[in-house]
Amino acid sequence: MNQLTAYTLRLGDNCLVLSQRLGEWCGHAPELEIDLALANIGLDLLGQARNFLSYAAEFSGRRR
Repeated sequence: MNQLTAYTLRLGDNCLVLSQRLGEWCGHAPELEIDLALANIGLDLLGQARNFLSYAAEFSGRRR
């Protein structure tokens, strides 16, 4: 595994974990606006994780 693949995997994993942690807050935030904002940020991070992990798979030649 080269450095670029390792870096994109780390970025993808970080986005995925942070997205899951923000998803745990859905319905538990103190205000409705904060709850919706956290859910939207979590979805954005999930999309970023998908892109990073897909890029890492494509770069390493293991596209699925």
